Amino acid sequence: MQLPSGAIELYAPATTAGFALQGVLRWESTNDGTAWTGPVATHSPNLGDVNGAAVRTDGTPMFSQDSTFGIDIYQGLNGEVSDRVFSAILALNRSLGFAPASVGTTASLTLAHA
Repeated sequence: MQLPSGAIELYAPATTAGFALQGVLRWESTNDGTAWTGPVATHSPNLGDVNGAAVRTDGTPMFSQDSTFGIDIYQGLNGEVSDRVFSAILALNRSLGFAPASVGTTASLTLAHA
């Protein structure tokens, strides 16, 4: 995603050599992707896919992950604030044929019939 400053942020689950860093890691480019710095650890220790990322109108970056425990929304450059949503009902929604469709520019989710 691209921040208001122009920096491009890439969030991906990864593990570095010797397991020094593990979970969702962040890379940054300030020259349109020509060169990247990182990885930088985020507050997510999970290796599940990053489902989406967005920047709020106030400039706050966000990314989301889902798992059998629910959907986690991380807010801040390194996911300093996190919220779990749909923890108990996620499995029920999936069994009924519903799945998370998107994470918008707020922490709310849209459910769409699969």
